[in-house]
Amino acid sequence: MQISAIWIRALGYISLAIAGSIFALSLLGHLPLSRSIEGYLFASGLMAMVSGALIVAAKLREKNDPLAEKVVPSSLVAYLLFVVMTLHWLNN
Repeated sequence: MQISAIWIRALGYISLAIAGSIFALSLLGHLPLSRSIEGYLFASGLMAMVSGALIVAAKLREKNDPLAEKVVPSSLVAYLLFVVMTLHWLNN
Protein backbone atom coordinates (compact mmCIF):
# COMPACT_ATOMS: atom_id res chain seq x y z
CA MET A 1 0.00 0.00 0.00
CA GLN A 2 1.52 3.27 -1.15
CA ILE A 3 0.72 6.40 0.81
CA SER A 4 0.41 9.48 -1.34
CA ALA A 5 3.00 12.22 -1.01
CA ILE A 6 0.15 14.68 -0.51
CA TRP A 7 -1.02 12.88 2.66
CA ILE A 8 2.53 12.58 4.00
CA ARG A 9 3.22 16.27 3.40
CA ALA A 10 -0.11 17.26 4.97
CA LEU A 11 0.68 15.22 8.07
CA GLY A 12 4.12 16.86 8.22
CA TYR A 13 2.77 20.41 7.98
CA ILE A 14 -0.07 19.76 10.44
CA SER A 15 2.41 18.27 12.90
CA LEU A 16 4.75 21.21 12.40
CA ALA A 17 1.89 23.59 13.20
CA ILE A 18 1.05 21.61 16.33
CA ALA A 19 4.71 21.65 17.40
CA GLY A 20 4.84 25.42 16.90
CA SER A 21 1.66 25.86 18.93
CA ILE A 22 3.02 23.73 21.77
CA PHE A 23 6.26 25.71 21.69
CA ALA A 24 4.47 29.07 21.75
CA LEU A 25 2.05 28.04 24.50
CA SER A 26 4.84 26.66 26.67
CA LEU A 27 6.81 29.88 26.32
CA LEU A 28 3.72 31.87 27.29
CA GLY A 29 3.26 29.68 30.35
CA HIS A 30 0.02 28.00 29.30
CA LEU A 31 0.91 24.41 30.20
CA PRO A 32 -2.10 22.07 30.06
CA LEU A 33 -0.73 19.64 32.65
CA SER A 34 1.57 20.11 35.60
CA ARG A 35 4.68 19.17 33.65
CA SER A 36 7.94 21.08 33.38
CA ILE A 37 8.44 23.60 30.62
CA GLU A 38 11.59 21.75 29.55
CA GLY A 39 9.51 18.67 28.78
CA TYR A 40 7.15 20.62 26.56
CA LEU A 41 10.01 22.35 24.77
CA PHE A 42 11.74 19.02 24.21
CA ALA A 43 8.54 17.43 22.94
CA SER A 44 7.84 20.30 20.54
CA GLY A 45 11.42 20.22 19.24
CA LEU A 46 11.26 16.48 18.71
CA MET A 47 7.91 16.81 16.97
CA ALA A 48 9.31 19.51 14.69
CA MET A 49 12.20 17.24 13.68
CA VAL A 50 9.88 14.33 12.92
CA SER A 51 7.59 16.67 10.97
CA GLY A 52 10.55 17.87 8.93
CA ALA A 53 11.43 14.26 8.13
CA LEU A 54 7.87 13.69 6.91
CA ILE A 55 8.03 16.75 4.65
CA VAL A 56 11.37 15.63 3.18
CA ALA A 57 9.96 12.14 2.68
CA ALA A 58 7.01 13.58 0.76
CA LYS A 59 9.33 15.56 -1.51
CA LEU A 60 11.38 12.44 -2.20
CA ARG A 61 8.21 10.48 -2.94
CA GLU A 62 7.12 13.15 -5.45
CA LYS A 63 10.47 12.91 -7.28
CA ASN A 64 10.23 9.09 -7.36
CA ASP A 65 13.60 8.96 -5.66
CA PRO A 66 14.61 5.40 -4.72
CA LEU A 67 15.59 6.70 -1.28
CA ALA A 68 11.90 7.43 -0.64
CA GLU A 69 11.31 3.68 -0.28
CA LYS A 70 13.39 3.81 2.91
CA VAL A 71 12.67 7.33 4.18
CA VAL A 72 8.87 7.23 4.05
CA PRO A 73 8.36 4.14 6.25
CA SER A 74 11.08 5.15 8.70
CA SER A 75 9.67 8.67 9.12
CA LEU A 76 6.17 7.29 9.66
CA VAL A 77 7.49 4.87 12.28
CA ALA A 78 9.40 7.72 13.93
CA TYR A 79 6.17 9.72 14.07
CA LEU A 80 4.30 6.78 15.61
CA LEU A 81 7.09 6.29 18.14
CA PHE A 82 6.95 9.98 19.04
CA VAL A 83 3.19 9.78 19.62
CA VAL A 84 3.55 6.69 21.82
CA MET A 85 6.40 8.26 23.84
CA THR A 86 4.42 11.47 24.34
CA LEU A 87 1.33 9.60 25.49
CA HIS A 88 3.45 7.62 27.94
CA TRP A 89 5.05 10.84 29.23
CA LEU A 90 1.68 12.53 29.69
CA ASN A 91 0.15 9.53 31.48
CA ASN A 92 2.94 9.25 34.06
